[in-house]
Amino acid sequence: MSKVNINKATNGFPAMVTKSGGSLLVTSTGTGGAPLKSQHTSSTSKKEEEGKTFFVPWGTNNDFPDVVLNMVEQSTVGRAGLHYTAKMILGQENYTYVRKGFDPQGRQIREYVDIEDWEAIQERTNYELVRIGITQDYAMFSMGFAEILFDGMKNKVFSISYQKAGKVRFAPAEKGRIKFAYISANWADNPKEADCEKLPVIDPMHFASQIEEIRTDKKFFKYLLPLRWPDARRDYYSLAFWDSSRNNGYMGISNSIPKFKKALFENQMSLKYHIQVPLEYWEWKYPKWEQMTEDEKDTEINNFYDELEESLTGAENAQKAIMTFYRSQTQGANKAMGEFKITVIDDKMKNEAYLPDAAAANAEILFSMLINPAETGLGSSSGAYTGGDNNGGSNIRESHIKTRSLMGADRNILNTVFKFTKLYNGFDPKVRITTMDEVLTTLDTGAGTAKKLD
Repeated sequence: MSKVNINKATNGFPAMVTKSGGSLLVTSTGTGGAPLKSQHTSSTSKKEEEGKTFFVPWGTNNDFPDVVLNMVEQSTVGRAGLHYTAKMILGQENYTYVRKGFDPQGRQIREYVDIEDWEAIQERTNYELVRIGITQDYAMFSMGFAEILFDGMKNKVFSISYQKAGKVRFAPAEKGRIKFAYISANWADNPKEADCEKLPVIDPMHFASQIEEIRTDKKFFKYLLPLRWPDARRDYYSLAFWDSSRNNGYMGISNSIPKFKKALFENQMSLKYHIQVPLEYWEWKYPKWEQMTEDEKDTEINNFYDELEESLTGAENAQKAIMTFYRSQTQGANKAMGEFKITVIDDKMKNEAYLPDAAAANAEILFSMLINPAETGLGSSSGAYTGGDNNGGSNIRESHIKTRSLMGADRNILNTVFKFTKLYNGFDPKVRITTMDEVLTTLDTGAGTAKKLD
């Protein structure tokens, strides 16, 4: 009989068994008891923890979400781009299935599976609205927060809600693991710990090792499940990839140009003309000008200025005419006396002023979100930089399909909610979840749209 070779794990359990000349490879499955410490250890960034109290600040002044939201809310392109991204991630609807194999073309063969328990969970809250809320935060911050509610015995996940990302702050990690988070709508007011809701955190990567811990803890029945893109630098709060366009100033440029243009329109007369008023005008208008006090003169000059400004400035007065009167000398050369002079100032800020800069800034914002500017119609303001000849229907359609195909990783992260629920509630391990999309097609396919699974 050949000797059996047994390779053991550090905890003494057999990990792999082989036999010389044998045809079998035997490995151990299952958790083998509690997870090894070596499977779940890490350290957290001391820099990110600077200023920590009972929570870790999000940003230097713990106001990063507000800083971002305040800027995005002023950005036409930024807000629309993030809205577009959220909708692309959401797709049409989620779909539970089992994989049956592959067809001759290498495409998966999927069979829809109706999971009554999962359907009931979704019906206890408006889960589609929950998905929208989480996805919207994820598009904005690369982080969303699902709120998992358990039944009274902790036997099953009962329903799913969410917390707005801007209201969440993590507690400092303990031995590399973030165990709690705090919820408050008033972080700007420096709330006390007692004024915040404290929720235990489900580890989105290692939740399988928490299942029994969660079941036996009868103190908490509501948990927070962070859904975040793994950040290459940050351990607590992810930084969205698109944020580079905010941080490097492009979003600020895009936001400032409309304000400048608005001010330009509202004050266009004062910027375009120099009006010279002859001194004799005042003596003619006010025969007792010399006897008037300085205050009286200033009052009349101010009134004259206000009347002139009111009648000539503003968009509603564009193209108006102005009529003035003057007299000529009667002796010698025919020379004008006391005429008003209106000199056109060389306008360095024509109607198209800064439009190329605005278009470039808008394009950079869209690039940071992996959105082809041509998909938004951008291309008429400053030529090829914003799409130019790349605005054809087929290019836009292919770009849209490419964008949708890139959403798979984001959807996998957000579908952690289902993966956790499947494991905790004991769904069939073979059941998976995917997203159905509606894809634009060309007329030669015989249909304007087609349903696709990611």
